[in-house]
Amino acid sequence: MSPRRCERPVPFEDLVDYWLDGRPPEEQPGIEEHLFGCEECSAGLETVAALGEAVRLLGLEGRLLGGLGPSLLERLEREGRVIRRYRAAAAGHIHCTAGADDDLVVLELAADLADIERVDLLHLAADGTLLQRARQLPVIGGREVVWASPGDLIRSLPTSIMFVRLMAVEPEGERLVGEYILHHTAYRP
Repeated sequence: MSPRRCERPVPFEDLVDYWLDGRPPEEQPGIEEHLFGCEECSAGLETVAALGEAVRLLGLEGRLLGGLGPSLLERLEREGRVIRRYRAAAAGHIHCTAGADDDLVVLELAADLADIERVDLLHLAADGTLLQRARQLPVIGGREVVWASPGDLIRSLPTSIMFVRLMAVEPEGERLVGEYILHHTAYRP
């Protein structure tokens, strides 16, 4: 016999915030009560816990590459990881590098992302060659995407100019919602 389907499943983002202690204290008792009584959402929380531990270990080892939420970044900083952050609005320029002790280098990319269900991030070389495409990044508050790269990776890059594009992927096709120019300075010990 399969478990009964939940009529009001806890959203994935809320399970992540709950697991990372990112929910306001007044909201936690309701979530806890629901989780204790709901097999489906409890199984979802177990999945988040397993994923969270794997991602946390990658972050602690400075090997995390991908889109992150603020709760995980805050937790990594509390655990002593050195995170260098760069913030830019759409059409912004980011002068960036990595220091000797940086575990992660984070781009906080602001854009109008309200009502967009899927956002992909594209890294392009100065000549427009696609270097990487990251699919379905988490959108924070309808206004931001956070991208983390391992400090070792960023330290290995030469001085260069690169582009980052945020693309809304919709049934009608793709559209540009933000472009950022990275002016990277190579690490010099």
